[in-house]
Amino acid sequence: MAAAALVPAWAGLALVWAAVPGCGRGQDSGRGASPVSVEPREPPPLVERSARLSSGRTITGVLFDLGFSTSEAYAVVDAMRPVANPRRVRAGVVFSLKSEPAGGAPVILSAQLDADRTLVWIPWATAGPVAAAGNGSVGAAGRAQQFGAERLWIARIDSTAARHDTLVARAVIRDNLFEAEWMSGAGPLDRRSSIEVALGLEAVYGWQVDFWRDLREGDEIAVLAAVQIRPDGSYRRFSVLAAELTNRGRTLAAVRFVMGEVPRTEYFDEAGEALRGQFLRSPLEVSRITSAFNPSRYHPILRQVRPHRGVDYGAPRGTPVRATGAGTAVRAGNWRGYGLMVELRHPRNMRTRYAHLSRLGTGIGVGTVVEQGDVIGHVGDSGLATAPHLHYEFLRGGVHVDPSRLDLPRAEPVPDSLKAAFRADALPMLARLRYALRQMNRRFSWRRVQD
Repeated sequence: MAAAALVPAWAGLALVWAAVPGCGRGQDSGRGASPVSVEPREPPPLVERSARLSSGRTITGVLFDLGFSTSEAYAVVDAMRPVANPRRVRAGVVFSLKSEPAGGAPVILSAQLDADRTLVWIPWATAGPVAAAGNGSVGAAGRAQQFGAERLWIARIDSTAARHDTLVARAVIRDNLFEAEWMSGAGPLDRRSSIEVALGLEAVYGWQVDFWRDLREGDEIAVLAAVQIRPDGSYRRFSVLAAELTNRGRTLAAVRFVMGEVPRTEYFDEAGEALRGQFLRSPLEVSRITSAFNPSRYHPILRQVRPHRGVDYGAPRGTPVRATGAGTAVRAGNWRGYGLMVELRHPRNMRTRYAHLSRLGTGIGVGTVVEQGDVIGHVGDSGLATAPHLHYEFLRGGVHVDPSRLDLPRAEPVPDSLKAAFRADALPMLARLRYALRQMNRRFSWRRVQD
Protein backbone atom coordinates (compact mmCIF):
# COMPACT_ATOMS: atom_id res chain seq x y z
CA MET A 1 0.00 0.00 0.00
CA ALA A 2 1.39 3.46 -0.90
CA ALA A 3 2.33 5.87 1.85
CA ALA A 4 -0.11 8.51 0.52
CA ALA A 5 -2.96 6.13 1.15
CA LEU A 6 -2.19 6.21 4.86
CA VAL A 7 -2.94 9.95 5.12
CA PRO A 8 -6.21 10.34 7.07
CA ALA A 9 -9.20 11.82 5.25
CA TRP A 10 -9.41 14.82 7.59
CA ALA A 11 -5.92 15.91 6.55
CA GLY A 12 -7.22 16.86 3.11
CA LEU A 13 -9.94 18.96 4.71
CA ALA A 14 -7.32 20.72 6.82
CA LEU A 15 -5.34 21.63 3.70
CA VAL A 16 -8.44 23.07 2.05
CA TRP A 17 -9.31 25.04 5.21
CA ALA A 18 -5.81 26.50 5.33
CA ALA A 19 -6.02 27.59 1.70
CA VAL A 20 -9.09 29.73 2.31
CA PRO A 21 -8.12 33.34 3.23
CA GLY A 22 -8.74 34.10 6.87
CA CYS A 23 -9.22 30.44 7.81
CA GLY A 24 -5.62 29.29 8.41
CA ARG A 25 -2.87 30.52 10.70
CA GLY A 26 -1.09 32.58 8.05
CA GLN A 27 -0.61 36.32 7.96
CA ASP A 28 -4.15 36.98 6.65
CA SER A 29 -5.71 35.44 9.71
CA GLY A 30 -6.30 37.23 12.91
CA ARG A 31 -7.70 36.57 16.28
CA GLY A 32 -11.42 37.16 16.49
CA ALA A 33 -11.89 37.29 12.70
CA SER A 34 -15.52 36.65 11.72
CA PRO A 35 -16.30 33.69 9.39
CA VAL A 36 -17.14 34.37 5.78
CA SER A 37 -20.91 34.34 5.08
CA VAL A 38 -22.38 33.65 1.67
CA GLU A 39 -25.73 35.37 0.95
CA PRO A 40 -28.19 33.15 -0.98
CA ARG A 41 -28.99 34.48 -4.41
CA GLU A 42 -32.57 35.38 -5.30
CA PRO A 43 -33.73 33.45 -8.35
CA PRO A 44 -34.31 35.71 -11.34
CA PRO A 45 -37.96 36.71 -11.83
CA LEU A 46 -40.03 34.78 -14.32
CA VAL A 47 -40.93 36.42 -17.60
CA GLU A 48 -44.71 36.73 -18.10
CA ARG A 49 -46.52 37.16 -21.40
CA SER A 50 -50.23 37.11 -22.16
CA ALA A 51 -52.55 36.89 -25.17
CA ARG A 52 -56.32 37.21 -25.46
CA LEU A 53 -58.59 34.76 -27.25
CA SER A 54 -60.55 36.93 -29.67
CA SER A 55 -63.76 35.97 -31.46
CA GLY A 56 -63.14 33.57 -34.32
CA ARG A 57 -59.65 32.53 -33.17
CA THR A 58 -58.53 29.19 -31.79
CA ILE A 59 -56.56 28.38 -28.66
CA THR A 60 -53.67 27.12 -30.78
CA GLY A 61 -53.52 30.53 -32.48
CA VAL A 62 -53.21 32.22 -29.08
CA LEU A 63 -50.46 29.79 -28.12
CA PHE A 64 -48.59 30.68 -31.31
CA ASP A 65 -48.69 34.32 -30.16
CA LEU A 66 -47.07 33.21 -26.89
CA GLY A 67 -44.21 31.53 -28.75
CA PHE A 68 -45.35 27.90 -28.76
CA SER A 69 -44.39 25.72 -31.67
CA THR A 70 -47.12 23.92 -33.60
CA SER A 71 -46.40 20.57 -31.96
CA GLU A 72 -46.20 22.11 -28.50
CA ALA A 73 -49.48 24.02 -28.99
CA TYR A 74 -51.29 20.83 -30.02
CA ALA A 75 -49.91 19.03 -26.96
CA VAL A 76 -51.16 21.81 -24.66
CA VAL A 77 -54.66 21.73 -26.16
CA ASP A 78 -54.75 17.95 -25.94
CA ALA A 79 -53.75 18.06 -22.26
CA MET A 80 -56.78 20.18 -21.33
CA ARG A 81 -59.40 17.85 -22.82
CA PRO A 82 -59.89 15.71 -19.67
CA VAL A 83 -60.79 18.80 -17.61
CA ALA A 84 -62.20 21.38 -20.07
CA ASN A 85 -63.66 21.39 -23.59
CA PRO A 86 -61.45 23.58 -25.83
CA ARG A 87 -64.46 24.47 -28.00
CA ARG A 88 -66.29 25.98 -25.01
CA VAL A 89 -63.60 28.46 -23.99
CA ARG A 90 -65.30 31.79 -24.67
CA ALA A 91 -63.81 34.77 -26.48
CA GLY A 92 -62.11 37.28 -24.23
CA VAL A 93 -60.28 34.74 -22.03
CA VAL A 94 -56.66 35.78 -21.42
CA PHE A 95 -53.89 33.16 -21.55
CA SER A 96 -50.85 33.93 -19.39
CA LEU A 97 -47.45 32.18 -19.76
CA LYS A 98 -44.64 32.37 -17.20
CA SER A 99 -41.20 31.29 -18.39
CA GLU A 100 -37.63 31.33 -17.21
CA PRO A 101 -35.73 34.47 -18.31
CA ALA A 102 -33.60 34.81 -21.44
CA GLY A 103 -35.82 32.56 -23.55
CA GLY A 104 -35.84 29.79 -20.96
CA ALA A 105 -38.28 26.93 -20.54
CA PRO A 106 -41.97 27.53 -19.77
CA VAL A 107 -42.91 27.13 -16.11
CA ILE A 108 -46.72 27.53 -16.01
CA LEU A 109 -49.55 28.47 -18.38
CA SER A 110 -52.96 29.62 -17.12
CA ALA A 111 -56.31 30.95 -18.37
CA GLN A 112 -59.16 32.20 -16.16
CA LEU A 113 -62.24 30.62 -17.74
CA ASP A 114 -64.73 32.49 -15.53
CA ALA A 115 -65.02 34.02 -12.08
CA ASP A 116 -64.79 30.61 -10.40
CA ARG A 117 -62.43 28.52 -12.56
CA THR A 118 -58.84 28.90 -13.73
CA LEU A 119 -57.33 26.41 -16.17
CA VAL A 120 -53.67 25.68 -15.39
CA TRP A 121 -51.08 23.77 -17.48
CA ILE A 122 -47.73 22.59 -16.16
CA PRO A 123 -44.84 21.15 -18.18
CA TRP A 124 -44.05 17.60 -17.11
CA ALA A 125 -40.62 18.60 -15.77
CA THR A 126 -42.17 21.04 -13.27
CA ALA A 127 -45.46 19.26 -12.65
CA GLY A 128 -44.63 17.85 -9.21
CA PRO A 129 -44.00 20.89 -6.99
CA VAL A 130 -46.39 23.21 -8.83
CA ALA A 131 -49.31 20.78 -9.01
CA ALA A 132 -49.03 20.09 -5.30
CA ALA A 133 -49.79 23.75 -4.59
CA GLY A 134 -53.03 23.72 -6.58
CA ASN A 135 -56.54 22.95 -5.38
CA GLY A 136 -58.01 21.56 -8.58
CA SER A 137 -58.36 18.27 -10.36
CA VAL A 138 -55.37 17.05 -12.38
CA GLY A 139 -55.99 15.74 -15.88
CA ALA A 140 -54.06 13.26 -17.92
CA ALA A 141 -50.77 14.26 -19.50
CA GLY A 142 -50.94 15.39 -23.09
CA ARG A 143 -49.89 12.86 -25.68
CA ALA A 144 -46.80 14.86 -26.60
CA GLN A 145 -45.19 12.09 -28.61
CA GLN A 146 -48.17 11.98 -30.95
CA PHE A 147 -47.56 15.60 -31.93
CA GLY A 148 -43.75 15.50 -31.77
CA ALA A 149 -43.68 17.98 -28.85
CA GLU A 150 -40.61 18.43 -26.69
CA ARG A 151 -42.36 17.93 -23.35
CA LEU A 152 -45.44 16.43 -21.76
CA TRP A 153 -48.08 18.70 -20.20
CA ILE A 154 -50.73 18.16 -17.54
CA ALA A 155 -53.76 20.36 -16.97
CA ARG A 156 -56.02 21.00 -14.01
CA ILE A 157 -58.89 23.28 -12.98
CA ASP A 158 -58.30 25.52 -9.96
CA SER A 159 -61.41 26.79 -8.16
CA THR A 160 -61.58 30.33 -6.83
CA ALA A 161 -61.77 30.26 -3.04
CA ALA A 162 -64.98 31.68 -1.55
CA ARG A 163 -65.98 32.29 2.06
CA HIS A 164 -69.44 31.54 3.43
CA ASP A 165 -71.37 34.30 5.16
CA THR A 166 -74.86 35.54 5.94
CA LEU A 167 -76.13 38.83 4.54
CA VAL A 168 -78.86 41.03 5.97
CA ALA A 169 -79.80 44.02 3.82
CA ARG A 170 -82.71 46.37 3.26
CA ALA A 171 -83.70 49.13 0.89
CA VAL A 172 -86.34 51.82 0.35
CA ILE A 173 -87.64 51.85 -3.23
CA ARG A 174 -87.28 55.05 -5.20
CA ASP A 175 -88.04 53.85 -8.73
CA ASN A 176 -87.61 50.07 -9.09
CA LEU A 177 -85.89 47.19 -7.34
CA PHE A 178 -82.91 47.06 -9.69
CA GLU A 179 -81.95 50.67 -9.02
CA ALA A 180 -82.47 50.55 -5.25
CA GLU A 181 -79.60 51.39 -2.89
CA TRP A 182 -79.09 48.57 -0.43
CA MET A 183 -77.81 48.95 3.12
CA SER A 184 -76.36 46.04 5.09
CA GLY A 185 -75.16 45.86 8.66
CA ALA A 186 -71.63 46.62 7.40
CA GLY A 187 -72.70 49.58 5.25
CA PRO A 188 -73.95 50.23 1.70
CA LEU A 189 -73.70 47.46 -0.90
CA ASP A 190 -71.86 48.20 -4.12
CA ARG A 191 -73.67 48.24 -7.44
CA ARG A 192 -72.68 44.69 -8.39
CA SER A 193 -73.88 43.22 -5.09
CA SER A 194 -77.11 45.24 -5.27
CA ILE A 195 -77.94 43.69 -8.64
CA GLU A 196 -77.29 40.20 -7.24
CA VAL A 197 -79.69 40.91 -4.36
CA ALA A 198 -82.34 42.24 -6.74
CA LEU A 199 -82.10 39.20 -9.02
CA GLY A 200 -82.37 36.86 -6.04
CA LEU A 201 -85.50 38.58 -4.79
CA GLU A 202 -87.03 38.72 -8.26
CA ALA A 203 -86.73 34.93 -8.39
CA VAL A 204 -88.60 34.67 -5.07
CA TYR A 205 -91.37 37.24 -5.61
CA GLY A 206 -91.55 37.10 -9.42
CA TRP A 207 -94.90 35.26 -9.39
CA GLN A 208 -96.57 37.77 -7.06
CA VAL A 209 -94.98 41.12 -7.88
CA ASP A 210 -93.91 42.80 -11.13
CA PHE A 211 -90.92 44.78 -9.88
CA TRP A 212 -91.18 47.22 -12.80
CA ARG A 213 -94.91 47.99 -12.55
CA ASP A 214 -96.09 47.21 -9.02
CA LEU A 215 -93.51 48.91 -6.81
CA ARG A 216 -94.04 52.47 -5.60
CA GLU A 217 -91.66 55.06 -4.16
CA GLY A 218 -91.34 54.48 -0.43
CA ASP A 219 -91.94 50.72 -0.55
CA GLU A 220 -89.52 48.77 1.65
CA ILE A 221 -87.82 45.41 1.17
CA ALA A 222 -85.41 43.41 3.33
CA VAL A 223 -83.59 40.12 2.88
CA LEU A 224 -81.66 37.49 4.85
CA ALA A 225 -79.46 35.44 2.51
CA ALA A 226 -76.73 32.80 2.59
CA VAL A 227 -73.87 33.93 0.38
CA GLN A 228 -70.53 32.68 -0.91
CA ILE A 229 -68.18 35.62 -1.43
CA ARG A 230 -65.21 35.55 -3.80
CA PRO A 231 -61.94 37.36 -2.95
CA ASP A 232 -62.99 40.28 -5.20
CA GLY A 233 -66.19 40.74 -3.16
CA SER A 234 -68.60 39.36 -5.77
CA TYR A 235 -71.09 36.62 -4.94
CA ARG A 236 -70.55 33.11 -6.24
CA ARG A 237 -73.83 32.04 -4.66
CA PHE A 238 -76.75 34.05 -3.33
CA SER A 239 -79.61 32.14 -1.70
CA VAL A 240 -82.55 33.93 -0.07
CA LEU A 241 -83.39 32.46 3.34
CA ALA A 242 -86.12 34.96 4.24
CA ALA A 243 -87.43 38.25 2.90
CA GLU A 244 -90.09 40.84 3.63
CA LEU A 245 -91.64 43.25 1.13
CA THR A 246 -93.93 46.14 2.01
CA ASN A 247 -95.77 47.20 -1.13
CA ARG A 248 -98.64 49.73 -1.14
CA GLY A 249 -99.26 49.13 2.55
CA ARG A 250 -99.36 45.33 2.41
CA THR A 251 -96.52 43.16 3.75
CA LEU A 252 -95.54 39.99 1.91
CA ALA A 253 -93.13 37.70 3.76
CA ALA A 254 -91.14 34.90 2.14
CA VAL A 255 -89.26 32.00 3.74
CA ARG A 256 -87.29 29.20 2.13
CA PHE A 257 -88.31 25.62 2.81
CA VAL A 258 -86.65 22.49 1.38
CA MET A 259 -88.99 19.53 1.05
CA GLY A 260 -89.72 16.39 -0.91
CA GLU A 261 -88.10 12.98 -1.30
CA VAL A 262 -86.01 14.57 -4.02
CA PRO A 263 -85.15 17.79 -2.16
CA ARG A 264 -86.43 20.93 -3.86
CA THR A 265 -86.48 24.51 -2.63
CA GLU A 266 -89.75 26.42 -2.46
CA TYR A 267 -90.74 29.77 -0.96
CA PHE A 268 -93.85 30.29 1.16
CA ASP A 269 -95.47 33.07 3.15
CA GLU A 270 -95.89 32.84 6.93
CA ALA A 271 -99.10 30.84 6.58
CA GLY A 272 -97.42 28.24 4.38
CA GLU A 273 -99.03 29.42 1.12
CA ALA A 274 -96.76 29.08 -1.92
CA LEU A 275 -95.34 32.21 -3.51
CA ARG A 276 -94.61 30.38 -6.74
CA GLY A 277 -97.39 30.63 -9.27
CA GLN A 278 -98.20 28.54 -12.33
CA PHE A 279 -96.97 31.47 -14.46
CA LEU A 280 -94.21 34.02 -14.06
CA ARG A 281 -95.24 37.65 -14.05
CA SER A 282 -92.67 38.50 -16.72
CA PRO A 283 -90.82 36.46 -19.37
CA LEU A 284 -87.66 38.55 -18.84
CA GLU A 285 -85.60 38.79 -15.66
CA VAL A 286 -84.79 42.47 -16.15
CA SER A 287 -86.94 44.58 -18.44
CA ARG A 288 -89.25 47.57 -18.76
CA ILE A 289 -92.71 47.75 -20.34
CA THR A 290 -92.56 49.92 -23.46
CA SER A 291 -96.11 49.29 -24.69
CA ALA A 292 -99.02 48.00 -22.63
CA PHE A 293 -102.02 45.90 -23.58
CA ASN A 294 -104.27 48.24 -25.59
CA PRO A 295 -107.28 47.30 -27.77
CA SER A 296 -106.90 50.49 -29.86
CA ARG A 297 -103.21 51.32 -30.22
CA TYR A 298 -101.77 53.23 -33.17
CA HIS A 299 -99.25 50.93 -34.87
CA PRO A 300 -95.95 52.79 -35.55
CA ILE A 301 -95.11 50.78 -38.70
CA LEU A 302 -98.53 50.12 -40.26
CA ARG A 303 -99.66 53.67 -39.33
CA GLN A 304 -103.16 52.60 -38.38
CA VAL A 305 -105.08 51.85 -35.22
CA ARG A 306 -104.83 48.15 -34.40
CA PRO A 307 -105.44 46.23 -31.18
CA HIS A 308 -102.23 45.58 -29.24
CA ARG A 309 -103.11 42.24 -27.67
CA GLY A 310 -99.99 41.82 -25.59
CA VAL A 311 -97.29 43.59 -23.60
CA ASP A 312 -94.01 44.82 -25.07
CA TYR A 313 -90.89 44.55 -22.90
CA GLY A 314 -87.87 46.63 -23.90
CA ALA A 315 -84.54 44.84 -23.48
CA PRO A 316 -81.18 44.59 -25.27
CA ARG A 317 -80.86 42.28 -28.24
CA GLY A 318 -79.95 38.75 -27.13
CA THR A 319 -81.57 38.98 -23.67
CA PRO A 320 -82.80 35.48 -22.70
CA VAL A 321 -86.58 34.95 -22.89
CA ARG A 322 -88.08 32.58 -20.31
CA ALA A 323 -91.14 30.38 -20.60
CA THR A 324 -93.57 31.87 -18.09
CA GLY A 325 -95.14 28.46 -17.51
CA ALA A 326 -94.57 24.79 -18.20
CA GLY A 327 -95.94 23.69 -21.55
CA THR A 328 -95.36 22.39 -25.08
CA ALA A 329 -94.21 24.42 -28.08
CA VAL A 330 -96.92 24.37 -30.77
CA ARG A 331 -95.22 27.00 -32.93
CA ALA A 332 -91.51 27.84 -33.24
CA GLY A 333 -90.42 29.84 -36.27
CA ASN A 334 -91.36 32.84 -38.40
CA TRP A 335 -95.04 33.74 -38.43
CA ARG A 336 -96.50 36.85 -40.03
CA GLY A 337 -95.76 40.16 -38.32
CA TYR A 338 -94.63 38.33 -35.19
CA GLY A 339 -91.33 37.52 -36.90
CA LEU A 340 -89.42 34.73 -35.21
CA MET A 341 -91.66 33.55 -32.38
CA VAL A 342 -92.58 30.72 -30.01
CA GLU A 343 -96.09 29.75 -28.92
CA LEU A 344 -96.56 27.47 -25.91
CA ARG A 345 -99.63 25.43 -25.02
CA HIS A 346 -100.28 25.16 -21.26
CA PRO A 347 -102.77 23.16 -19.18
CA ARG A 348 -106.35 24.45 -18.71
CA ASN A 349 -106.59 25.77 -22.28
CA MET A 350 -104.04 28.56 -21.87
CA ARG A 351 -101.34 29.68 -24.34
CA THR A 352 -98.49 32.19 -24.36
CA ARG A 353 -96.68 33.79 -27.31
CA TYR A 354 -93.19 35.30 -27.47
CA ALA A 355 -92.49 37.36 -30.60
CA HIS A 356 -89.82 39.39 -32.47
CA LEU A 357 -87.05 37.02 -31.32
CA SER A 358 -83.52 37.18 -32.71
CA ARG A 359 -83.03 33.42 -32.32
CA LEU A 360 -84.65 30.43 -30.67
CA GLY A 361 -83.38 28.80 -27.51
CA THR A 362 -81.22 25.69 -27.77
CA GLY A 363 -83.31 22.69 -28.74
CA ILE A 364 -86.58 24.67 -29.08
CA GLY A 365 -88.90 23.44 -31.85
CA VAL A 366 -92.46 22.33 -32.41
CA GLY A 367 -93.25 19.61 -29.87
CA THR A 368 -90.54 20.61 -27.40
CA VAL A 369 -91.68 20.29 -23.78
CA VAL A 370 -90.41 23.13 -21.57
CA GLU A 371 -90.48 23.86 -17.87
CA GLN A 372 -91.22 27.19 -16.27
CA GLY A 373 -88.17 29.44 -16.53
CA ASP A 374 -86.53 27.57 -19.43
CA VAL A 375 -84.90 29.83 -22.03
CA ILE A 376 -86.96 29.50 -25.20
CA GLY A 377 -85.46 32.38 -27.22
CA HIS A 378 -83.63 35.68 -27.22
CA VAL A 379 -84.86 39.25 -27.65
CA GLY A 380 -84.62 40.70 -31.15
CA ASP A 381 -86.48 42.89 -33.67
CA SER A 382 -87.68 40.40 -36.28
CA GLY A 383 -91.06 40.91 -37.96
CA LEU A 384 -92.92 44.21 -37.57
CA ALA A 385 -90.66 45.78 -34.95
CA THR A 386 -88.87 49.12 -34.82
CA ALA A 387 -86.32 48.18 -32.14
CA PRO A 388 -85.27 45.15 -30.08
CA HIS A 389 -88.05 44.15 -27.69
CA LEU A 390 -90.20 41.19 -26.68
CA HIS A 391 -93.89 41.07 -27.54
CA TYR A 392 -95.65 38.78 -25.02
CA GLU A 393 -99.23 37.54 -25.32
CA PHE A 394 -101.44 35.48 -23.01
CA LEU A 395 -104.50 33.62 -24.30
CA ARG A 396 -107.15 31.94 -22.13
CA GLY A 397 -109.67 29.82 -24.01
CA GLY A 398 -108.46 31.35 -27.27
CA VAL A 399 -109.13 34.92 -26.06
CA HIS A 400 -106.34 37.45 -25.53
CA VAL A 401 -106.12 38.80 -21.97
CA ASP A 402 -103.83 41.42 -20.43
CA PRO A 403 -100.97 39.38 -18.90
CA SER A 404 -100.06 42.21 -16.52
CA ARG A 405 -103.55 42.12 -14.95
CA LEU A 406 -104.00 38.39 -14.53
CA ASP A 407 -104.80 36.88 -11.16
CA LEU A 408 -102.66 33.80 -11.62
CA PRO A 409 -103.14 30.65 -9.52
CA ARG A 410 -100.48 29.63 -7.01
CA ALA A 411 -98.68 26.34 -6.55
CA GLU A 412 -99.61 23.94 -3.75
CA PRO A 413 -99.14 25.10 -0.10
CA VAL A 414 -97.02 23.33 2.51
CA PRO A 415 -98.52 19.84 2.97
CA ASP A 416 -100.15 19.15 6.35
CA SER A 417 -97.59 16.43 7.01
CA LEU A 418 -94.74 18.97 6.77
CA LYS A 419 -96.27 21.94 8.60
CA ALA A 420 -94.52 21.09 11.87
CA ALA A 421 -91.16 20.99 10.08
CA PHE A 422 -92.03 24.25 8.29
CA ARG A 423 -92.69 25.99 11.61
CA ALA A 424 -89.50 24.57 13.15
CA ASP A 425 -87.10 25.08 10.23
CA ALA A 426 -88.38 27.90 8.03
CA LEU A 427 -90.22 30.41 10.21
CA PRO A 428 -87.20 31.01 12.53
CA MET A 429 -85.39 32.46 9.48
CA LEU A 430 -88.04 35.17 9.24
CA ALA A 431 -87.70 35.89 12.97
CA ARG A 432 -83.94 36.10 12.52
CA LEU A 433 -84.36 38.64 9.71
CA ARG A 434 -86.65 40.84 11.80
CA TYR A 435 -84.29 40.71 14.76
CA ALA A 436 -81.33 41.69 12.56
CA LEU A 437 -83.31 44.63 11.14
CA ARG A 438 -84.02 45.91 14.66
CA GLN A 439 -80.31 45.71 15.42
CA MET A 440 -79.52 47.67 12.25
CA ASN A 441 -81.99 50.38 13.24
CA ARG A 442 -80.19 50.79 16.55
CA ARG A 443 -76.78 51.15 14.89
CA PHE A 444 -77.69 53.82 12.36
CA SER A 445 -80.58 55.43 10.60
CA TRP A 446 -80.70 53.48 7.36
CA ARG A 447 -83.44 55.74 6.00
CA ARG A 448 -81.15 58.73 6.27
CA VAL A 449 -78.42 56.88 4.39
CA GLN A 450 -80.89 56.14 1.60
CA ASP A 451 -81.67 59.83 1.33
